[in-house]
Amino acid sequence: MKIVLRHKTTGRYYREPGKWVRRADNALAFDAVEAARQYLSSHGIEETQAVLRLAPYLMPLLQVPQAKTWESWLHSSSGQWYADRVNRFGRN
Repeated sequence: MKIVLRHKTTGRYYREPGKWVRRADNALAFDAVEAARQYLSSHGIEETQAVLRLAPYLMPLLQVPQAKTWESWLHSSSGQWYADRVNRFGRN
């Protein structure tokens, strides 16, 4: 995950001094929120917030319908672990 700077009013992302872009992929990225906040304060950028940007490979996972996500969990080993635990110890 990366941290990018987004303007609160326009929704655009900060690229470089004086340049804002529409896509977070093209924005200046930081590894930590504190580094982004320091950059904001040192460059005098106002009405901007640091936001978390997921890695691109995680985005398709968010678009899977919830029913399919639940179904895939049930068929995974963690689903089997839960079923075994319920059989041994009850629902608690």
